[in-house]
Amino acid sequence: MAIGYVSPIPPGGGGGPHTHTPGQAGADPAGTAAVAAAAHASAGDPHPQYATTAALGTEAGARAASDAALDDRLTALEEAPAGGGNPLIRAHGYVRSGDVVPQATASWAPLVGGPTFTIAATVGDEIEFRWSGLLQNGSGLFYDVAVVVNGLPVRYASSGEAVPAAEGDPGLYPDSGFRAVPGLGFTFTAQAGDLDDGGIRIGFAVKNPNGVGRVFAGVFYPLRWALTNYGAAA
Repeated sequence: MAIGYVSPIPPGGGGGPHTHTPGQAGADPAGTAAVAAAAHASAGDPHPQYATTAALGTEAGARAASDAALDDRLTALEEAPAGGGNPLIRAHGYVRSGDVVPQATASWAPLVGGPTFTIAATVGDEIEFRWSGLLQNGSGLFYDVAVVVNGLPVRYASSGEAVPAAEGDPGLYPDSGFRAVPGLGFTFTAQAGDLDDGGIRIGFAVKNPNGVGRVFAGVFYPLRWALTNYGAAA
């Protein structure tokens, strides 16, 4: 006797063996997917959980505007007059032109061939000079930093006056038995006698009876510097 299988006809009729309607199979009516796809395509924002291109563009614009405003505030802060005088002015850089061997001199003198550093200034401006570099010491050699006018020192960092401390800037003291602490930069209020060609010029001074030592300012050991004019002193 042959054994076969015939799909039962569900209640309510409809079709013969292996023939079912979508409803009988538990499926959505014909065309449902097409309607859903069309609705998705026509929706203004079918995925609200994600940011739209327009929203991202708006946010990017807002951030750019915020960044620009911050830049403006920082620029305004940097250029704001200090004490009601000139706007803040900065100058800085590196010297790699070559090392300088101090000339022999029994009294204080500007470092011949040494670098100088300038910044625009007027009487009453608060000036600060800072630098970092390598110095070679020698017997009897002392260093200082000075305001230079017409090639001559007129104000020394060691004293703040026209006459330097006996052995120059203590922060540059050469004896290895002591520990020099440079720390503070050279800060002063510009006076008429400090101005050189419409600004302030800073240079090195030495007292070097034996003609020894070296100021390094080359490729291997560059000298770096910064000058700031904070405007009129309060």
